[in-house]
Amino acid sequence: MHDTREKTCCNVKYRIGVCIWLGLLLCSNAFSKTGGSVRLQAAQQYDSNSARISGNETAGDFLTRVLIKGQLFFEKNQHTLWARLQEGGKIFYHHEQEDQIVSAFYAGYRFGWGQNSSGIKINLRDMTQYHHTRDYFQVSAAAFLSFELRPSVSMEILTGARHYTFKPDPVPIGEDKYTRFTNTGPMAQLRLDARLDENWSINVSYGLGIRFFNDVAYEFIQESLPDASLCHDEQGCLLPTGFERVDYNHSLGLSIKLSANWFLQYVMMAKVSYLATFNDSNSTGSTAIWHRMRAVLSLQLPLDLTLHLMGTFQLTDYPDGINLLFDLYEPDADENENSAVVRLTWRFAAKFQLVLEGALYRGAMALGDVGNADFSRQTLLMGLAWGWQH
Repeated sequence: MHDTREKTCCNVKYRIGVCIWLGLLLCSNAFSKTGGSVRLQAAQQYDSNSARISGNETAGDFLTRVLIKGQLFFEKNQHTLWARLQEGGKIFYHHEQEDQIVSAFYAGYRFGWGQNSSGIKINLRDMTQYHHTRDYFQVSAAAFLSFELRPSVSMEILTGARHYTFKPDPVPIGEDKYTRFTNTGPMAQLRLDARLDENWSINVSYGLGIRFFNDVAYEFIQESLPDASLCHDEQGCLLPTGFERVDYNHSLGLSIKLSANWFLQYVMMAKVSYLATFNDSNSTGSTAIWHRMRAVLSLQLPLDLTLHLMGTFQLTDYPDGINLLFDLYEPDADENENSAVVRLTWRFAAKFQLVLEGALYRGAMALGDVGNADFSRQTLLMGLAWGWQH
């Protein structure tokens, strides 16, 4: 049964999203240019690890996946409004406790003058699972300033705040062990975009987020305390320090993108990226460094076929020698990050596509032995998609 905290988060999410969508629709007549798109997808999938657990005792199941995407934009003179919504759902055949809904909503306003612009951005994300141990709600709002440094080179400065609510089902023992991961704090980002020529572009970014948690910081004691609820196996126990927990989250990213024509003037897009994230915490066991490499290759093929190849490799380091981040689900610590995905789409009608996809997922590689069990997951999917664009 969902708790009051989850209901409050979901109500806030939908109220904000509905208000923004209605506001955009009501003021659409005031804009000289409007547009949008909708994509609906329904698919059958097999998941070899439906509960997404580590270790060897995994169970597979078939499920139905539903995806809804929509976006709107309005332009007039120097003013632009936009909104994007994505809703995804999983309904399992047998493991009903794993049914879930994932939502993402993005909206913003931009005022442009020449090659420069400023505005605001709002992001909302929510994951709700029927029997959930990894649900969360995240909202962020920021103001940005983008300006041209020189032809084909631009810079964006963004500053705002982020709130993250971790909201799993209550558990019989150690409920506070989960709820203590909720946090709020300011954030800032600096990004450089450069177009090297008509085909190549490069992006460099740095971000900083300060996160104040609803709990104290903990320290690791190298001795066994059998009665303590925060004991980490038999290596020792975590005890409160009396200080509030604060994390400094640094991220440094680099991406290179190629867009060009190939074989009979079909379009090819390739992108490689590297993201280093350092979560510096004053609470032992929560400091981590993620090195994440991604590669994407998309190819248009004859007969209205499109091939997408995607791969991700993540290497994780826990400087404290122990990992407590597996006690929660945070997008920065996703266990699915080592992955290889192959997707083939066939447009057999003006607005319809057949989608075939196979994927392999493995747990992130860790430096040192921190007690993480092996994670393994394979999925196969076949679905039908419909799209409309104006």
